[in-house]
Amino acid sequence: MVVVAGSELAETDFWSGVPKFGGTLIRIDIDPAALTRDSSPDVALLGDAGSILCDLVDRLATPNPARQHGAVRTARDAATADLPPLRQRHREVLAAIRAGLPADGIVMSDMTQIAYAGNSLWPTDQPRTWHHPHGYGTLGFALPASIGAKLAMPDRDTVCLIGDGGLMFTVQDLMTAVELDMPLAVVMWNNDGYGQIRDGMIQRGIPEIGVTLKNPDHHMLAKAMGCHSLRADDPAMLAAALKDAFTRRGPTLIEVRQDRFAV
Repeated sequence: MVVVAGSELAETDFWSGVPKFGGTLIRIDIDPAALTRDSSPDVALLGDAGSILCDLVDRLATPNPARQHGAVRTARDAATADLPPLRQRHREVLAAIRAGLPADGIVMSDMTQIAYAGNSLWPTDQPRTWHHPHGYGTLGFALPASIGAKLAMPDRDTVCLIGDGGLMFTVQDLMTAVELDMPLAVVMWNNDGYGQIRDGMIQRGIPEIGVTLKNPDHHMLAKAMGCHSLRADDPAMLAAALKDAFTRRGPTLIEVRQDRFAV
């Protein structure tokens, strides 16, 4: 049985097609139209998700959180046991970021393949710590959003997870972080283009137009703005670079290249 609360089950929630549920599907949503969109449930519950979920918990007979958490862990491990090579690389990078970030650390992610992987692979320990621009698909969102998060919660370590394409939409906001002396870690996943679109074109036999970028020297650009800048080529380097970034005055650009990161 799967209980889906407040999710449209849309393409951008999965990036690999809406899954087929083998058992009973229960959907909870405050929007009547969303209850049956894309996937028709066996049971549809219309109303506020928080209230309905609390009511369901109250009706359960002596729930066993430890057993439930174990079942979730087992299901998650089974679902990620056979990831394709690129997604495995994403998982290693995400694990390194997780290792360099406290439990209450905040990640603002952009429209980039590693963030799509993180939507299902990131081990979130606390609420409101992983953010992604679902729906609108806003390239460049992560940098200004991470600055906003750091301003709102200055005592929380914050990571901007962004691609090389997305960074160029809002790269000027690095100057804002510099002016604020903000210890912000900007992790740039560099695959020299708009990787998700490019891969889709290749899979469908479409000519690759406008998806492979002529990038600037990101490190020279960042340093010209007053940022610290480096490249991390393995998990240990990335975790160490993050911890260092959180102690600096001003932002740090950490490049992670898809074709060089060792896993």
